[in-house]
Amino acid sequence: MFGKANCSSTSRPADAAQANAGTRRVCFGLTPVNTGQSERTGATSRARQTFNTQKLLTLDNASKMFHDSEMYEISQQLLSQRLRNRVIELLDLYCSFDDLARLGAFEAINMVDDWLPLDYDKAPNVFIEKEKKAIAEFIHFFEEASNATDEDTWDVNWFRSSNEWVRLCAFAKNTLTILLERGRFSEDVEEISLT
Repeated sequence: MFGKANCSSTSRPADAAQANAGTRRVCFGLTPVNTGQSERTGATSRARQTFNTQKLLTLDNASKMFHDSEMYEISQQLLSQRLRNRVIELLDLYCSFDDLARLGAFEAINMVDDWLPLDYDKAPNVFIEKEKKAIAEFIHFFEEASNATDEDTWDVNWFRSSNEWVRLCAFAKNTLTILLERGRFSEDVEEISLT
């Protein structure tokens, strides 16, 4: 579920007072509504019950999401360019154990569940085959790390000692490198070379 840049973080118990005081966590250009951590007690599978891991972020849904974020109607091409930039930001986050630990395991898992996989059909040139394949492999490693996560944690050493998260972080760097070959696209203007 997406909303108007609702970035309040209640995922860490120690941060609850700050969250109630209006403190915001780092937000991507589009931000999924924080569903709260109260339902995340126990194994990851229970933590993710409300998320359909097979869903696609369709461009139609994303267009509504942008609209809900006080943005005006934009073309499918421009929307796809913005989604590409968000994926790059997500991969950048997954390259750092420190960033993952600051966010917390369950919130990091939920972010990927919210953003990936994408529906590439309506703007086929925004992601080339090499990038689509890398993202699909990232999702595979993400699923392994997610399934190995039984409880929420903010301990950077836990991430560094988990074989699944170490592999995921390494592959996130590889995927990010592949996407950065073509780089970020404009947030405001359609890239003519892509049409």
